[in-house]
Amino acid sequence: ASTVADTINPGQVKNLTNTIRVKTNSVTGYNINIRDKDSNTNLVHDTTTTSVIPALAGDLDGTQAGWNYSVGSISHKAITATDASIHKNLNTSKQVLDETTNINYHVAATNAQIPGNYSDVVVLTVSENPGT
Repeated sequence: ASTVADTINPGQVKNLTNTIRVKTNSVTGYNINIRDKDSNTNLVHDTTTTSVIPALAGDLDGTQAGWNYSVGSISHKAITATDASIHKNLNTSKQVLDETTNINYHVAATNAQIPGNYSDVVVLTVSENPGT
């Protein structure tokens, strides 16, 4: 678990990075999935829950509020409440793996957002790939 935080001004887009490290001796490799912890995929104001920054796919330019993530070739995807694969290593070399994967979060706010802290919880799951 880690927290990704920054100050965002109206009309601004911030790119924030979270890094996950996987060390495994699995000969079948691993898969990383991402999902929202609950069915509410918005970033929610800490005291005024009606003020939100919605999960929004696509490039953000600061003209509308939104947040999404990018990982490798996955670009500006909105978070969902169901698992989405963001990285897979099949370990074709059958070596011990020690890798890091950067998850880039993109957040934009407008003047409609009430100043304050907005948050959501994202669940990252690392699992072994099934054998073939």
